[in-house]
Amino acid sequence: ALQQARFDLKNKESQIELLDKKNQLLSTESELVQEQVQSMIMALCLAVFAVIALLFWSYRTRRLQNRLRHLATTDALTGVYNRGHFAERSQQLISKASDNSQPISLIFFDLDHFKRINDTHGHQVGDGVIRRVAEIARAQVRRGDVVGHIGGEEFVWLIAGTTENAARLLAERLRQAVE
Repeated sequence: ALQQARFDLKNKESQIELLDKKNQLLSTESELVQEQVQSMIMALCLAVFAVIALLFWSYRTRRLQNRLRHLATTDALTGVYNRGHFAERSQQLISKASDNSQPISLIFFDLDHFKRINDTHGHQVGDGVIRRVAEIARAQVRRGDVVGHIGGEEFVWLIAGTTENAARLLAERLRQAVE
């Protein structure tokens, strides 16, 4: 019986040791899982940060592209199309009007005696006059029309779907507004 008791005790001690080792193994596995979870959270945070950074960079790039496009197509003084972009847009409108067999008109206008304004009042006042004329022209322009500042005190207004007589009326309305 004593020998059986010793055997049972040894058996129980072996089972306790085995359970202790299993417990240590489970604790180690639990720590490993916690570290993996933390690593995954860290990776997820980095991924979210990267996505946010890319979105911000994309937004800034888009804004910069729009700004560069505006600078490349718009006259800095007047805010209307510059000569190059006016020519490009005009070509598109002329092609479209031709394809649709629609009339198209061009009004070319400049400021009479503009040199006298610059000579008498200075270039800053002259620039202000040119800016104001561009504002007036933009107010007269209809959707789909193209206005450009082609140099100095010279402007052009391309009007799609407009006959010669209608263009004369628009030109007179513009002249009166500028006057």
